[in-house]
Amino acid sequence: MIKFKRTYITFIVILLVIFTVNIFHYGYEYIISSPVDNELDFKLLSRIFREVKDEYVEEIDESELVKLGIDAILGGLDPYTTFYDKTKASQLKSITTGEYGGIGFYVTMIDEEFTIVSPMEDSPAKEAGIRQGDVIVKVNGIDIKGLKMDEITSMIKGKQGTKVKLTIKREGVLKTLDFIITRRNIRVKDIPYWKMLDNHIGYIKLSHFSQNVAGEMIKTIREFQKSGLNGLILDLRGNPGGLLTSAVGVADLFVKKGELIVSTKGKNKKFNSKHISKKNPIYYDKPLVVIVDNVSASASEIFAGAIQDLDIGIIIGRKTFGKGLVQTIFYPTPETALKMTTARYYTPSGRCIDGTKISSAENTNNKENVYYTKSGRIVQGGGGITPDMVVSDDNNFMSDLLDQSTFLKFAISYANRHPDIQRVDVDSEILDQFKEFVVQSRVKTEESGLMEIENLKEIGIEKNYGTEFEDYIKKSKEIIIEKNRYEFDFSDPPIVYNLEKEINWVIGGEIGKIESTIDDDVDLKEAIRILGDHDKYEQLLRDVNISKGSMN
Repeated sequence: MIKFKRTYITFIVILLVIFTVNIFHYGYEYIISSPVDNELDFKLLSRIFREVKDEYVEEIDESELVKLGIDAILGGLDPYTTFYDKTKASQLKSITTGEYGGIGFYVTMIDEEFTIVSPMEDSPAKEAGIRQGDVIVKVNGIDIKGLKMDEITSMIKGKQGTKVKLTIKREGVLKTLDFIITRRNIRVKDIPYWKMLDNHIGYIKLSHFSQNVAGEMIKTIREFQKSGLNGLILDLRGNPGGLLTSAVGVADLFVKKGELIVSTKGKNKKFNSKHISKKNPIYYDKPLVVIVDNVSASASEIFAGAIQDLDIGIIIGRKTFGKGLVQTIFYPTPETALKMTTARYYTPSGRCIDGTKISSAENTNNKENVYYTKSGRIVQGGGGITPDMVVSDDNNFMSDLLDQSTFLKFAISYANRHPDIQRVDVDSEILDQFKEFVVQSRVKTEESGLMEIENLKEIGIEKNYGTEFEDYIKKSKEIIIEKNRYEFDFSDPPIVYNLEKEINWVIGGEIGKIESTIDDDVDLKEAIRILGDHDKYEQLLRDVNISKGSMN
């Protein structure tokens, strides 16, 4: 069968899918007799479909065209509106009902590859021989290249007792490896770690918002209160969210009864809702600091937004992800599903949490993009939650290392070379190894000059400057790489902190990562400092004239 060029196929299949989907819902005769008031109406679509189907030079796989067309249509919307075919829809149904299993590992995207960071202890993945650094290339024989992380994870999850086949690419192994793994119930704790710190300050790491999180929070806070609780830190960094009801349930523990926590608004009024606190809080009118970062999303932003807008606590860290869209699942047929965005989330002050392109027009309605908390403090709109105090010690070099997953790549490499190690305290020897790894990896940074060299290389290829120019580029790279061996201070505390955190994450999972770096955590140190300074805390929480900005 002939392969169409993508530009042409996308245009054609969009037309075909709009036509065929509407036929499915409304009937052929209705569509033909009721053209819309646009240049391209349904009558034209029906003719194109018939002509292509009957007259095109090659046989056409209509189902594949329809699938490509659906993907093209949804691809122009927000990133969370997704179509699930027969295979994926069954997995989606099992996930939404809570009756699903998994194989147990921490994953991330590295260089657009679905990479295993660390298999969980006593998990099917670990028992099957899955290792850190393994890259999944196929799930049940389906190539996952180009798919989003949530699409891939939904393919891997399923009912307990069922099997999933993973095709793995492993460093140092020429051929891909196949693993057939039986799914089991994987319980990922919403609160993987909690600890009473000095001066009776409670610290809670909140990793997810599942249906059981409120109960876990109540139990943990009650334990703190038995020992005397003077202040509380909730760590939502890296928390991608979860259930709306769970975010409301956790907020209910801190918000006065009768207060608005979050509202949703959609084009269709049936998706409009207001979620009001229904209980008396178990922790109220006491110091509270919530730590967030650029991965904190969805339910994390609902919670943080309510705490900030109602002046219940201080938000510190980095601006959150900006995932404020509500999805509803529809089933066009018994064997397919459409997860579609139907509304947006709004904080009590009226801020739209969402930062995707579909909300850009709405965000500009408020020209200054300024909102006010209950006490009159200014808070920023425009998607995501901007902290009351932005805590960041990242320089450009650090940001480049983080953006290119350099710490994690080294951590995986180090863990594979030391399979029996239980925990790592970064010393000068490991720092030297990391420095060499950075140099050999040719990490591109603004300071290094490698980005500029790469740009010159592209110009040389485009202009066909020849081998002499290529040799010049090669020598320039070698000079810069050698210079970089001595340019950066790899003993800088932020580098040591991030390196130690990533290595211990790979070795010991979430708990290992937290325990190994809790004493050197810059954000946590700032949270403790704020809670220990009553005047500073009250100034941040009550002063309507205080400006938001970076830590001084």
